[in-house]
Amino acid sequence: MNVPNILDNIKCRVLYPIYRDWGAGRVERGNYTGALTDCNRAIALRPEEPMPYLHRGMAHYRLGNLEAALADYEQVLAIQPDMLNAHINMGNLYYEMGEYAEATRCYNLALYHDRNSALAYYNRGLVATAMGQYENALADYDDALRLMPQYAFVYGNRGEVLFMLGRYEEALENFHRAHQMVPRLRRAVAGMAIAMHALGRTLDSITLWNHLLAEDTHYYDANWVEIEHNWSLPLTEEVRGLLADLDVNR
Repeated sequence: MNVPNILDNIKCRVLYPIYRDWGAGRVERGNYTGALTDCNRAIALRPEEPMPYLHRGMAHYRLGNLEAALADYEQVLAIQPDMLNAHINMGNLYYEMGEYAEATRCYNLALYHDRNSALAYYNRGLVATAMGQYENALADYDDALRLMPQYAFVYGNRGEVLFMLGRYEEALENFHRAHQMVPRLRRAVAGMAIAMHALGRTLDSITLWNHLLAEDTHYYDANWVEIEHNWSLPLTEEVRGLLADLDVNR
């Protein structure tokens, strides 16, 4: 009878799920350093299991250790190639690194394994927007909303793409829908204002912008708006025009 092996097996069965779940919980609560410790302990006990690598990858990602995060996601997929979250997380990582082709590849793989992943469509839409592929982005946002119509942020992003395409009435409708769903979403209010301004509804746009200014005077600064909302040049230029009209109408 091999007593040490029996004890080791019992130890793995008892301790592995504890460390695995603690690691996941610490990631969710934002304790990324603690999550690394627990995930490392879980991996030492069961290196063939994918979930601790997934959680450790997220902890590395949140701590800015992008190469370590990438290595963990690759390990997850080596163990379980159809792990949807690993493909999506890798895509997010590549998107943040500005490697848009790789990000798109990851989201395509996610959709290969699950054609009903609203998050994969939404994130692929973000990449297409960053690449200036607005029609592709619009198609992805449409699919995301078909699967998850309650997701307000998709309406906001779709509104921005429609604005870039010069479809201002539709852009306004989407910004308004996002605002209805999340009334405190300033990005949606700002989007409504610039869409109104592009449509020639200057006084309406100024009224909305004054509401934003009452909450945060940074909205006097178009450069700040561009960074805060991650807006591309045409949207930011509309902000500049709106601010010029606001000064004239004071």
